[in-house]
Amino acid sequence: MPALIEGGTAGIENVVTQFVERLPGVITPAFCTISLGLLCSYLGPLNWRWERIVALGALGNGLAFALAGLLVGSLIDTKVLEQFYRDPEHATPLISVYSGLIGAVVGAMVLAVFNRSERVRKEVAARVASTSAGIREPSTPAPVVDFHAPALPSRSEAAQHLGGYKRADVKQLEGLYVCLRPAFTSADIINAYLVNVFWNDASSCLMFEEQGRVDAGHSQKGSVYIPEGQRFMSLVTVERGAIRMIILAQPEDAQPGRGLIMTLCNPGATHFTPATAPIVLKRFGDEKPELGFIRPDAAAYAGYLRELDAVMPTFGVFAAAPKLPQPAESTTIQPTDGVHLSIVR
Repeated sequence: MPALIEGGTAGIENVVTQFVERLPGVITPAFCTISLGLLCSYLGPLNWRWERIVALGALGNGLAFALAGLLVGSLIDTKVLEQFYRDPEHATPLISVYSGLIGAVVGAMVLAVFNRSERVRKEVAARVASTSAGIREPSTPAPVVDFHAPALPSRSEAAQHLGGYKRADVKQLEGLYVCLRPAFTSADIINAYLVNVFWNDASSCLMFEEQGRVDAGHSQKGSVYIPEGQRFMSLVTVERGAIRMIILAQPEDAQPGRGLIMTLCNPGATHFTPATAPIVLKRFGDEKPELGFIRPDAAAYAGYLRELDAVMPTFGVFAAAPKLPQPAESTTIQPTDGVHLSIVR
């Protein structure tokens, strides 16, 4: 635009000349954008194996980068290539090979992440559709089996590391609950979903499964730990080294279970950070609860918020780090003879 305003025809010619001279620097980003866009559009939504998607993404983007490198090498002036390569006549093939390797790595990474996000999106859509169609009743719980644990004969007592509790003593804890906790992505949103607690004969213990989550990709299931002599229980998920734990008081009669959840939140991209928040488990009653991300304008928001406010400090405590003492004020007197005397009050 400055060339059109100030330089006229000569200015436009100068702009075109500079663009042609700098064209090699534009080719690779252009090829990268087009290649990744096409690969994500066609390969991302496919229900193929993860390894197949990643391999095809690496191959396709690698070929695109190799072609871009071939064009870049052929357009760069020989004098420039002589500054970086001992044999300038072999520079173009080397640039093409190196660009192809870089493109393969970038394609594999992007397709792996994109395919995973696409699968999570499909799970969320399916869960939202099933939730809107109706809520699963407590009488038909979905079984949860820990495939990593060896099959055990049916018995009515949990293992010692789970607390050694007997099924008859924890029968009152079985059933469907409405789970309430703050959403980590926004301070004023409450995440409400269902938690089914039931006895699993294969694992011989109480287990739990989250249902009806809008963010279905983060749904959890695991074992229930109940220490002897304490009125608290822990809902623990252990998967590939990742641990998420909920510690709360055992629900009694009409009183919900209240406590704290400790897990990882994902504030952005691939960054994760530990997070804790109050959590409440209410018995599923006759009335259909409002589930999903509950915002301040929702009808159930005020009641859900009162339940969460009741957690602190009886059922959970956030201990803040101690603060350093403030430095004491000091007054400095400077006599005329040059001696400095400091008085600390």
